[in-house]
Amino acid sequence: MRSGFWAGLFFLGILGCLIWEPGCGSGGGIAPTPSIKSVAVSPAPTSVEEGKTATFTATVAGTGNYSSAVSWSASAGTISATGVFTAPNAPGTVTVKATSTQDSTKLGSASVTVVTPLAVSVSPATATVKTDGTVALAATITGGTGNATVVWSAPTGTFSPARGLSTAYTAPATAPSPSTVTITATATDSTGSATATVSITVQRVITITINPPPIPNNIIHSDYGTLAMITVNCVGRRPN
Repeated sequence: MRSGFWAGLFFLGILGCLIWEPGCGSGGGIAPTPSIKSVAVSPAPTSVEEGKTATFTATVAGTGNYSSAVSWSASAGTISATGVFTAPNAPGTVTVKATSTQDSTKLGSASVTVVTPLAVSVSPATATVKTDGTVALAATITGGTGNATVVWSAPTGTFSPARGLSTAYTAPATAPSPSTVTITATATDSTGSATATVSITVQRVITITINPPPIPNNIIHSDYGTLAMITVNCVGRRPN
């Protein structure tokens, strides 16, 4: 009888430990109920060009053995189950949301600004310059998601500066063949670009040689003044 009494008392002690003392024994106590505290979406805010994509991530915080799974939604455009957002083909503001699948009352959101695609134009679109001559060029950028600038390039000639919305193009010393050069301005943060056409003409040079140089024997003195007998040879082309 006495052994049974002590066995029952031991059982009741263990049971009480598990119920009222979660940390005792090997059972580890009663696990907390899983719950969701918050959902955060990043990046926020951000900008996307029309029709382009951006990837969002959701960070879920909670207690217990909670689920970090979310469902995605967007007020315009589309978004995949993995958070890849495709912007609509119209500018505006879009709200992207991530909602906890465990607790639909917990969600996070991000604001997306949809902008028109970046476009580049160059002025003047056509120009004419002589060999070794210089012409000023300017680029204009509209749309896009940031403060882009342009990089200038051409198959021949040089730019000063080579990067920036304004530049000076210097033609080569020798006219290329064909004499038309295409100049390209490419945006630094997008695939947008524009071109200008520059025609390069030959710089007209005329050389005058005095042969022979004036010497005393070629000088005639008279009552009307002093004359020099010279021969002038002109080398070059007649201007057009």
